[in-house]
Amino acid sequence: MLWRLLGLKARLLILLAVIAFFVWASYWLWESIEATAQLIGERSFFIEQTKIGWWTAVFYATEVTPSLGIAFRWIAALLALYSASIFVRSNVGFTSKAGKAIRAALLFEGLNYLTMIPVVISGFTFPFSGELWYYGATPGIVVLLLNGVATLATVVIVPFFVFKLRSKIVLGTPDQEIVKWACLTGAAYLFVFWFVYTISWMASLVPWSARAQPGLRLLLNPLDLASFTLTVFFLLIVVLYGWTVLISSAKRQIPPSPRSIGIILTSLGMYFMLTLIIFLLYGGYHAHPTVWMEILGPYHNPDLWCIGLIPAGLYFATSKH
Repeated sequence: MLWRLLGLKARLLILLAVIAFFVWASYWLWESIEATAQLIGERSFFIEQTKIGWWTAVFYATEVTPSLGIAFRWIAALLALYSASIFVRSNVGFTSKAGKAIRAALLFEGLNYLTMIPVVISGFTFPFSGELWYYGATPGIVVLLLNGVATLATVVIVPFFVFKLRSKIVLGTPDQEIVKWACLTGAAYLFVFWFVYTISWMASLVPWSARAQPGLRLLLNPLDLASFTLTVFFLLIVVLYGWTVLISSAKRQIPPSPRSIGIILTSLGMYFMLTLIIFLLYGGYHAHPTVWMEILGPYHNPDLWCIGLIPAGLYFATSKH
């Protein structure tokens, strides 16, 4: 495989990206523990608000079950960090030394997404079930778009490819077949990134008087327009380029060129860095409380670790070797 040819500098940059993944997963784990403790500690308030028994159950499953998924992802990140440390020390015999950790990491990563199933249920029940409470007067269309449509795509697409890749590794299939499913898994992640964040922007264009959402007029703000353009169009270009590279490699069952991988990683990392800069320029969610700003903020965004892909991406994109 191509990874056997990587030098020490390349392996160290890959380790840096994995460290970013682990640090962000650790931060999210801490935040989820605090949020879950609050939901349990203030359960009398939430039970009083939700009122209807079945909706109380769905609400708590929606809010608490994904916290278990965050714990699963933290375990996956820890296993990835362990595997990357082995890779840095020696890429000879890497598969035999880190194979169990890699298989376990993929298992927990896939389980992370499956814990979002209750979110999907709430997304397709809340908008059509009359007067239900969900954090105040939340528009039904917003819940449908975020909890329903966006999360459904995530739950259906990502685990399928992650578990398929894991099964190929477990069965000891030839390297070419593993390369194929690794490329397809990467393509699936890219699509889900674009789809989820685009749907999130659509939810931000829903008029909502309790928030800073006047509808389409929101795009008259230069910073909102810049963030919208980055998400809907720039990230789509990244996805289309990534699909061209990864699906072509999957068909031929050969690794993509390091330069192509570098361009994908750099572009993806730059997207998250630029959107985070816009978030900071606004002064955060409380200064501009739209759906998009809430999702983009560190408390609600599990993907900001992708900024850590930039160093490795630049190295691969510019390397002449």
